[in-house]
Amino acid sequence: MVPFTLLTRYRRIKYIKRGGTKQYLHKLQASQLGTACDMKDKYYIAGSGIAISMVALAPTLDIAFYQYPPYLTNSAPDYWMLDQGWPMVFNRVTAKLFTDIGDDSSARLHEGYAVKDYQAFCDDAEKDLGYE
Repeated sequence: MVPFTLLTRYRRIKYIKRGGTKQYLHKLQASQLGTACDMKDKYYIAGSGIAISMVALAPTLDIAFYQYPPYLTNSAPDYWMLDQGWPMVFNRVTAKLFTDIGDDSSARLHEGYAVKDYQAFCDDAEKDLGYE
C-alpha cells in the first residue's frame, strides 16, 4: 500500500511501473474488485492509498501522478500556468461560470476559446523547449 501522504497534492495516477523498466502495472477498475479477475501486475485506489499487486517484487516503482496546483500565498504568489497560460485558464473558468448560470451558447464559445488557447500554449511550450 502506497499512502497518498507520500504523493504531494495528489490528484490522480498517470501510470505505475517497475522502476527503470517499461513494465507498466494496469489499473483495476472498481467494478472488478471482489470478482474472479486477474490481480497480477495491477493497482487500485483503496481508502487512503494505492494498493499494488505484482507477480514479482521490484526494488523500486515509478509512480507518475497529476497534482493539484499549489495554494497561492504571500510566500508563493505565482504559479507557472497563471503566468504563462492565463488566457486558457480564464476562458475555461468563464465557460464553467456560464454553464453554471445556464448560458450554454456563451459557455460553448469560451470553451472553444480555451481549447484554442491551450493548443497555442502547447505549441509555444514545444518551441520554447527547443523541439518542434
